[in-house]
Amino acid sequence: MNQNQKQSVSRDNASIAKKVVLVFAGTICFLLGFVGLLVRLLPTTPFFLLGSWCYINGSEKLYTKLINSWLYQKYMKNIIEKRGLHPKAKILILGWVWVLVIVLIVLAENRLIQILLASIAVIKTLVFIFVVKTMDTNPSP
Repeated sequence: MNQNQKQSVSRDNASIAKKVVLVFAGTICFLLGFVGLLVRLLPTTPFFLLGSWCYINGSEKLYTKLINSWLYQKYMKNIIEKRGLHPKAKILILGWVWVLVIVLIVLAENRLIQILLASIAVIKTLVFIFVVKTMDTNPSP
């Protein structure tokens, strides 16, 4: 095997390793996103978007399955295609975050945990207000 063939094999192996890492990272992101559906303190959408990016770059087959899935249709399509969330969705998500945070703060005995929970909720609220775009509910003619 000459030097060029060795370099080609080395690049192919690196490419395969990169794809495996991206698929693994994408799967971890999706698992964290699913946990975020149950535990409203975790940011579901960023994990789903990061997982999508990993799948786009790691496996075209997995990405195709993803965009045809109920997960994509329900949670990510509007954000990706329309670049924002419906106002009612933002209010509902933030409402559940604050209900959960208040319950957890009441149940937590450690002052540091209470401050951490409140800080996470405040940051999430600020991100939702200033970073996550709100879809226009009145379509233009």
